[in-house]
Amino acid sequence: MAGYSDAPFRLICSGYGADFCVTEMISADGLVRGGGKTRGILAGMEGEGPLGAQLFGADPETMARAAVLAAAPDKTSRSSSDKPLSGPAFIDLNFGCPVKKVVRKNGGVAIMRDLGLMEKICRAVVAAVDLPVTAKIRSGWSRDEENYVEAGRVIEGSGAAAVILHPRYRTQGFSGETHREHLSRLREAVKIPVIASGDVKSPGDYFKIVEETGCSVVMIGRGAFGRPWIFREIKDLLAGREPEDMSLHARLDLFERFLDLEIQWYGERPGYLN
Repeated sequence: MAGYSDAPFRLICSGYGADFCVTEMISADGLVRGGGKTRGILAGMEGEGPLGAQLFGADPETMARAAVLAAAPDKTSRSSSDKPLSGPAFIDLNFGCPVKKVVRKNGGVAIMRDLGLMEKICRAVVAAVDLPVTAKIRSGWSRDEENYVEAGRVIEGSGAAAVILHPRYRTQGFSGETHREHLSRLREAVKIPVIASGDVKSPGDYFKIVEETGCSVVMIGRGAFGRPWIFREIKDLLAGREPEDMSLHARLDLFERFLDLEIQWYGERPGYLN
């Protein structure tokens, strides 16, 4: 979700009922080096719901130091009272990103090829912060290197609070069908919660993945692009209500509000270009 899940977008999603949001990926190396742009990814806006700080990196010590920095209240977060907002509610470790520039640095899903390193990172971060720690994985590097169950057990054994599974292989990227049976198998293999991720683009997809996998928590990413009201639609259906129709007029009002938030957050010219 790099380039998308910034503070204005998260605020919109929270307003439509997202129970929690996660930051864009944050480089642990960049955060520890004190990069202002990297630190800015952690900043939040007043009114957001619980926030997870999503870190990636390949060095256990650096990841632990970055987690400590990320866990602290951020002075750059914006509130109407000009006081820093509280820090994140949890730390999320990304072991699932398939993007080449991340994988080349041995980050993201590359760490699934070294479960010993994954364990060291998880243990170091869990020991470093008092916040819950979650970890995001894929089904494996490829079908021949499928190891999501083993990775889930490593994450559980390291003291993490939950594991998020995107049931595709790295070789699939974001194409092809998800292997939802992997979510069910992982739920049976670990005792910590398994959060389902992948291809939830409509309320129907949400109910299908819950029914098929038994996962009680579902993460929606790309399915919220251009449709952040998907969270409200799902909650309406869960409550037995007919979802409110998002008319063209309502969509235009939402677009105008989102543009205003982008300008407020980045300034006029960057806000328009963003």
